[in-house]
Amino acid sequence: MINAKFTIKNYRCFSEEDPLEFNFKDGFTAFIGPNNSGKSQILKFFYEFRNIWKLFFNRNFGRSLATFNRITDNTDVFYKFNDNPIQISIEIENFIFKFSVVHNVNYNNFYINDIKFLLNGKKLIPIPDISGSYIKIGNNKVFLQSNNGEIDISLLINFFNVLMESIYIPAFRNIVNIGENANYYDISIGESFIKTFSAWKLGNYSKNRQIIYNVTEDIKNLFNYNNLEINPSDDKKNMLLTIDGKVYKLDEVGSGIAHFILVFINAAIKNPSFILIDEPELNLHPSLQLKFLTTLGSYAKNGVLFSTHSIGLARSAAETIYSVIKKGNYSSVRLFEKTPNYSELLGELSFGLYQELGINKVLLVEGPTEVKVFQQFLRKIRKDRDFLIISLGGSSMINGKREHELSELTRITKNIYCWIDSEKKSKDESLSKGRYEFLEICRKLEIKIRVSERRAIENYFTENAIKKVLGENYNVLSEYEKPHNWDKSKNWLIAKEMSFDDIKNTDLGNFIEEICNE
Repeated sequence: MINAKFTIKNYRCFSEEDPLEFNFKDGFTAFIGPNNSGKSQILKFFYEFRNIWKLFFNRNFGRSLATFNRITDNTDVFYKFNDNPIQISIEIENFIFKFSVVHNVNYNNFYINDIKFLLNGKKLIPIPDISGSYIKIGNNKVFLQSNNGEIDISLLINFFNVLMESIYIPAFRNIVNIGENANYYDISIGESFIKTFSAWKLGNYSKNRQIIYNVTEDIKNLFNYNNLEINPSDDKKNMLLTIDGKVYKLDEVGSGIAHFILVFINAAIKNPSFILIDEPELNLHPSLQLKFLTTLGSYAKNGVLFSTHSIGLARSAAETIYSVIKKGNYSSVRLFEKTPNYSELLGELSFGLYQELGINKVLLVEGPTEVKVFQQFLRKIRKDRDFLIISLGGSSMINGKREHELSELTRITKNIYCWIDSEKKSKDESLSKGRYEFLEICRKLEIKIRVSERRAIENYFTENAIKKVLGENYNVLSEYEKPHNWDKSKNWLIAKEMSFDDIKNTDLGNFIEEICNE
């Protein structure tokens, strides 16, 4: 499980007076803000520093020249309103790694300086051994020789590998009419992309062909096609799509599906640790944005960081949200802790546009984790397009004080359904006071609500799906068992591995079938 805190000073639009601080962790993390606020620079940071991550992964912790990844003017990465070095701190568990990047004006080069290791807040002073090295490798671990003895820094080394394996996907995304050898940041575009696609689909490696097939199936299911075939044109300058027996050139079916094809296939081929994507909502109708983002996340081993203009998309998909605003000469980042207002959220999610497509059902669920889980279960029976799924905001928001907001919601649409966890520790235990009051409010407002018979959504997952996503050390939960050391951000991936038959005969399956048939 990845969870590292970054503190960054004097990088691009982030000053040392108000440093950039955020957690880089598994799951979905959103950065919301207006244009030119600096949210894209946060994602680009990991791309631009990739050569430095590689240096550290190779255990080079001495003073070294710093080279940035594909930057025309290296001075651009520095904050322009002082002459101070970039300072970076990475905190993982009780271990902190700090370093600076200095611009040597006299020689016009850049070097890494002032590296510090700290354990439990105490500085570790490297003690060179007889060969002059203070790094020791043994038993597949990396140790730092320090005044405190040997310190295992394998977690840090592995984290640099995770950073190296991340990919950055910019806001501009196109397939055709770009050129033969075009790459834009970490994605292949234009004719280069088409040739790569052709080689993977038609090549000799069955694993590559399977990946292209899986992506094609994902796109087919997302757009509710019965059949979909994607092929390169003979001249490798365009893509040909066979949709339900009809053949189209890519530019005949619109930018939306082109967006899916380009990004999904790039991600599937690269198999990244994290996907860093700028404006995932680009060129997509609101009804497709969450589907695009969650499916994209299935191609990442750990998670997705995304920047967006859409508060609704951030609230629906992300476990953690940061707001990014411009304050004069610098940008400021803070946790986004706005109290959910459900009717306001419908506006943020452009519910009016959903209604134009005939989608008038709203499903309220526990939190962002459950949004993505229900999306997967509904997709199993091809009903995910019928619902707009909204997070209730978790336990702190499921109580007897939500009547006004819920009544406002019923003014917008009467087709509201709700599923909440019972959180019971046994069959005979009563609901908590807050959940019982919330249940009564929903009944009063004629919101069709169901409380889970089991403790929570995790208690409906199958053992095979759990082990496939979380690993062999995890087992199926009993009906009221609380999971231990469980990464809930991966719940939706577990749901993705299940079939609807796995829940069909449970109260969860019955609820989903009932709301789909009304």
